Amino acid sequence: MTACKSQIDIENIEQREHGLSYIKGTNQLVEGEVVRKLENGNIAELHNFKSGKPIGNWYAYGNNKKVLSHGFGIDAKKFEKKLGNIDLTNSFLSLNQTGDFTYVTFYLDNKELFENPNLMVQLSKEVFDEYSVEFKFDNVFLYDKEHEYTISKSATLSYIYKIDTIIGKDKKIIFIK
Repeated sequence: MTACKSQIDIENIEQREHGLSYIKGTNQLVEGEVVRKLENGNIAELHNFKSGKPIGNWYAYGNNKKVLSHGFGIDAKKFEKKLGNIDLTNSFLSLNQTGDFTYVTFYLDNKELFENPNLMVQLSKEVFDEYSVEFKFDNVFLYDKEHEYTISKSATLSYIYKIDTIIGKDKKIIFIK
């Protein structure tokens, strides 16, 4: 006998405070598989969630049901000790691959990190050390609703780094090189 997992339609979830995802109209954090389907019923995206965070493997499919891109989410709590026990409870890292191209995003639910460039560089260094050899990426994108920072691998290799700021229409974007 095989147990059938139920899937949650992506249209039935919403992101709220702390970047966590909830079942719409409830206080229930998303747990399990979330799908987005095409009009023909084929799965376009499949995501895994744990405690409202995108943790685990995810896939994006084309019309031919072939995987176009994939990746995985990681609970950021694993980095807390290396950052002097800074709270990363609602934060998560996502590694995203499309063909040979990999990019990394890191949602941070702790304003203290954005106030300290050294902590952002240290966190990015931990990510590069753990994942960049296998997945071949050169930047980590750190963000929340109010901040966007791109940390280059070269910034983590030296105590001297350069901070560039671009002021856009809605927010400023920071590059640390």
